[in-house]
Amino acid sequence: MAGDPRGAAGMKALAAALAAFLVATSGAFADTIRVARSGIDIAFAVPEIGRAAGIWEKHGLEVQVLEVPGTRIEQVLVAGDADVGLGAGVALGLRAKGVSNIGVAVVADRPYNFALIVMPASPIRTVHDLKDKSVGVTTANSLTDWLVRETSWQQGWGTNGITATALGDENARLAALKSGHIDANLSSLMQAFTLEGRG
Repeated sequence: MAGDPRGAAGMKALAAALAAFLVATSGAFADTIRVARSGIDIAFAVPEIGRAAGIWEKHGLEVQVLEVPGTRIEQVLVAGDADVGLGAGVALGLRAKGVSNIGVAVVADRPYNFALIVMPASPIRTVHDLKDKSVGVTTANSLTDWLVRETSWQQGWGTNGITATALGDENARLAALKSGHIDANLSSLMQAFTLEGRG
């Protein structure tokens, strides 16, 4: 999505659609809508885009954002602490385990908003260099975990040709990368550009 010029327009349209849904179901919601999301990423920027475009104000809604780890969004929704969750499609698999949440919209298609981050002196330069390397991910069974396993599988190395190391938040993963405990970190494209700018 980062390279897609339609991305901002798509986000604005999604924010408008979300607002229309919330207004249409106003009996189920108060004037304050609590949105749970996992991390700052362009794909999860609907609350900010809707606010900047005046969509929430136009419909008399206040949108509060709850930052939670990706694998906890469903727990927050089931507990009633959030009305809407912005997360990865892998979470929909939890429905087969009895979680009552449903998917209502696709925010992004292919994961163009992710990047592999390595230290400047790293020998990793292409996807072929990832064999038998460790990559930091957020949590087990998260989107980042799935992306690492899927990449390994697509390279013909099976799902364990690259080791996905669940380390939690971005700070923990970056610390592990700097100390050499992992070979790479899978993160948002925005974070990758920020870190590249810092050398």
